[in-house]
Amino acid sequence: MLPFSNLSDDPKQEYFADGITDSLITDLSQVPGLFVTSRQSTLIYKGQGVDPKKIGRELGVATILEGSVQKAGDQIRINAQLINATTGGHEWANRYDGSMNDIFGLQDRVTKAIVEALSLPQTSSGQSTAGQHETEIPSAYDAFLLGWENYKRSTPTDLAAAIPHFERAIQLDPTYGRAQAALAMIYFRAYDERWTGRLAISMDDAYRKARDYLSAAKARPTSLFHQVAGSISRQRGWYDDAGKEFQAAITLEPSDSWSYAYLAYSLIYAGRAAEAEPQIETAMRLDPHYPALFLFYKGLAQFMQNRMEAATITFAQAAKQDPDEPLPLLFLASAYGNLGQKKEGNEAISAFNRARVRLGGVPFVMIQITDDSPLLRPPKGAFLIKGLAELGIPNNFDSSTFDDQRLTAPEVESLLFGHRIHGRSLESGLEHGTSVSPDGVAMMFGAWGSGAGTAKMEGNRLCVVSTTTQRCGQVLRNTGGTKEKENEYIWFQDWMGLTFSQQE
Repeated sequence: MLPFSNLSDDPKQEYFADGITDSLITDLSQVPGLFVTSRQSTLIYKGQGVDPKKIGRELGVATILEGSVQKAGDQIRINAQLINATTGGHEWANRYDGSMNDIFGLQDRVTKAIVEALSLPQTSSGQSTAGQHETEIPSAYDAFLLGWENYKRSTPTDLAAAIPHFERAIQLDPTYGRAQAALAMIYFRAYDERWTGRLAISMDDAYRKARDYLSAAKARPTSLFHQVAGSISRQRGWYDDAGKEFQAAITLEPSDSWSYAYLAYSLIYAGRAAEAEPQIETAMRLDPHYPALFLFYKGLAQFMQNRMEAATITFAQAAKQDPDEPLPLLFLASAYGNLGQKKEGNEAISAFNRARVRLGGVPFVMIQITDDSPLLRPPKGAFLIKGLAELGIPNNFDSSTFDDQRLTAPEVESLLFGHRIHGRSLESGLEHGTSVSPDGVAMMFGAWGSGAGTAKMEGNRLCVVSTTTQRCGQVLRNTGGTKEKENEYIWFQDWMGLTFSQQE
């Protein structure tokens, strides 16, 4: 099935045509005896007018379904036609008109007509699987499709952009299980991948939201529900349960590439990287326009099998495809380190640091690798640590590497005393900061401390003292940091490098 074309006057209606395509594929893939390729596997042909016989050979299909969607106000027209992939001849075509208020009935008529045109047997009820809708409220469906257009791109930025659309869908239909599951997955991924700071919430809040949305989605489980449940089981170390959930998702939607990708990631976590690789390759075959995350999973499978040369190629591809995602660059650097290619490894670390700082973080130092570090994903990170150790990366911010960025005592006093500063952890999303009077009285919160205390200088080191603790550390300029991201400066104390900017 080729992606249906958008014939509406408004190019912004592309999401709607894509949504109709997805819905028809889901309905048709559940018809007994009918093999339907995934929408992603045919995206390469979108708008290209490729010879049907060539498509048939490349996809291994006998019949091609193509069509178009036209939306004008409340009115919708769907054109559909079946083409013989061997001869290139048209076998069937029809046009269907309806309104947005009857969008589900319209989709049912199209699905039923296609099944009949293919001369497929009906199910035991005498009907096809059409009619089994996840919502009966057209406006909720439209809101969901708007969110889904962002969700499919899968980057943290796109996932964050999808949230208000899914929230709107649930406002319109509080029982919309797929929208609830989509929100559960977004918040769980933010928690699991440590980018809750980009959503301006804490990790605890993200996990609670994921849990609550998943609980609501359980009433009407979809394949996406099982993907979230499996991902949570994987994160908890319940790998057998995770595998069962992903298999349940595959059973419901066998053409959904994400179920195979998440299964691969779970197998990597379980120490079964060799078994993970064919799963992620299946995901990439189903979705030739796969997101960068699929490449990262494939790179992890290679990395964890100590196939470092292959891993460098894959991680580099992932980093190129999504320059805003730093993690592939860290593993790329380690893979180069394991190969003894220090120049390339340090170039990758520099790129990793630039990406981290752009997002609101700090440069990487070795002390950030701890037993519970979010950077040690997947677990059993000996290869990661070994490769990074070969690159001569500073252990902490006390290193002479950062001497040019270090502030003097007068500069620190001018920055903090008589001002309020604020920051947020990139990984955890937790806020932190302090207000310091000109004479050093401080009110602190988060990682800076709790409640009232004092701030003072000991040499060039800033010390923040409360009734129970005293924390001292150097203050550095964070090269590339911005006021918008609240990471222009770093206060390094103990093992933490806290970002902040002056607020007033």
